[in-house]
Amino acid sequence: IWLDHIHKEDQPRVRQMYAAAFAGKADRCEIRYRARDGSEKSGLMWIQPRIQGGEVVGALVIVLDTTREKALERDLLQAQRLDLIGRLASGIVHDFNNQVG
Repeated sequence: IWLDHIHKEDQPRVRQMYAAAFAGKADRCEIRYRARDGSEKSGLMWIQPRIQGGEVVGALVIVLDTTREKALERDLLQAQRLDLIGRLASGIVHDFNNQVG
């Protein structure tokens, strides 16, 4: 049921991780999911096999909400692009002024 909350494009990867966990392998990936309030979130998902008596009996899944960090990262990249464009424009204006003057 919880898989229904995972973004459709991320579900195949989560299914692969789940199968790997039941084969004894831990894994992690970035996912998108729908929160209880209906909003779309980004997260880092870890899956760890639960082993008892040498046999996999389940899996522990932890999802860390990284929505805020992703938004801050996007904002930082946008600010860096705008800064680069500003520097480029400033350099062009400076060179133009040197040639005219």
